[in-house]
Amino acid sequence: MATRLEINFNRLLTRCETMAKDKTAWDWRLEKFVTALQDQLSELKKSPCRPSQETLNDYNKKVDFLKGIMEAEKLTYKTATQGNGTGLGQRNPQDEEDIDSLIQHHHQMQERLADEMLMLTRNLKESVKDSGRIVREDTKKVVETTKLADVNYNKLSLVTEQVEKHTKGCDWCMWIMLAVVIMLFLFMIMFIRLFPKKQYSYEEDL
Repeated sequence: MATRLEINFNRLLTRCETMAKDKTAWDWRLEKFVTALQDQLSELKKSPCRPSQETLNDYNKKVDFLKGIMEAEKLTYKTATQGNGTGLGQRNPQDEEDIDSLIQHHHQMQERLADEMLMLTRNLKESVKDSGRIVREDTKKVVETTKLADVNYNKLSLVTEQVEKHTKGCDWCMWIMLAVVIMLFLFMIMFIRLFPKKQYSYEEDL
């Protein structure tokens, strides 16, 4: 829904366009109206309830077109007033061609500006799209890397637990084997003392 400021702007714009079409109705007010249009357009661009960018661009082109027409008319008036007394206020074909060329040049500049803005908007959209795609890919890689790290951590924990169990079992085996060796050693000592080896002398053998 259009705001009060935009409604007033459109009313003044319509009035200025009507005055610009009917050159017989031109007077000093047209220049004042166009200046007021520029001020209202600036306020409209700063308004929090401003219209879309496309609408603002259309308003800007219309205001610039009115300014171009006024400049062309001023140039024509200046050229006419610089002539002799009999040619004062009259237009010649060359002046008309100059005005048409100026208006055509103004239109070309507006079209070029609109094309450049359109191209800039497209490039900006492409950049945003590419940035979003890159961010999504990076996020996917981070998630995959995190999952892989979790899996590896779980595997490492399982292997560590198994190694610890195996190490504990080996410790028990070593202690048991050591105890068996000590017992065998003590048993051998006791056996030697209890059953000493019988020694025979050389004489008894004879």
